[in-house]
Amino acid sequence: MSRSDFWFTTLSGVTASRPDWAEIAHYLEPVRRYLTLRAPRLPEADRDDLAQEVLVAMAERLVAGYDVRRGRFRAFLKGAIDHKLADLYRRRLGPRRESSLDAVGVEPTDEALAMPEADALAIDLEAELLRAIRAFHDRHAQEGELELVYCFGDRLVKGLSEAEIAAAEGWSRDRVKRLLARARGEVLRELVGNLLARDGAATDDGVAAEAAELVRAGLRRPRDRARLLEAAKRPPAATVAEELGDAIAAARAHFVGLQTEAGHELLRGLTCIFDEDERS
Repeated sequence: MSRSDFWFTTLSGVTASRPDWAEIAHYLEPVRRYLTLRAPRLPEADRDDLAQEVLVAMAERLVAGYDVRRGRFRAFLKGAIDHKLADLYRRRLGPRRESSLDAVGVEPTDEALAMPEADALAIDLEAELLRAIRAFHDRHAQEGELELVYCFGDRLVKGLSEAEIAAAEGWSRDRVKRLLARARGEVLRELVGNLLARDGAATDDGVAAEAAELVRAGLRRPRDRARLLEAAKRPPAATVAEELGDAIAAARAHFVGLQTEAGHELLRGLTCIFDEDERS
């Protein structure tokens, strides 16, 4: 898998024999990247095993009996990762807790093993984005709207500018701009629709459209964000828009912290999806 493929590819290994894992399969790569950041001296094979253990725990404890009234997915995700790291820590070290940094690359206190809430927000957003982008990609690929898929892929995966896409395809700049605006809008509506559904909120087009517009407006005018949310016509839309705005901010800080090609790729993806269109 190339470093870009995580945007359009769901790892099939986790879901091959467990169709019910479709709800959480997109968390595997975000969890792997978090563990790379959190436990850098842990061997890669052990990190991979730990990431799969986290998903197994989520599947066993979460998918079958998830209750939206008990909190969002990331609360379970955070608990699963914290538990698995602490369990690994105990298995590897036993009473020699002072040696933890050398052994597994994490801090020697239980408190420091806990995932920061901002990191949980970032991981949750990345997984939801993967889900939304995959749904967008599959829907339009099946419908034969390949120009839309390729245009968005050139921007998201290859990082091409609007001018570069237009030159490569022989299209006008305005056509590229329209295609990208449509793709961004659909991915954002897919994203907010998933979040609304997970909260058990009404998922009609009006609620999702208002939530998407609140996210856009809050990013364009961050100083007005609180006022815009307060003036929202539909409370569920405001709730999701507020959370999504917080998650975007947390993700930008988290991905910068990765200091890897994947981190830069994720930041570019956030910019592609959520930032303003190019002006020149």
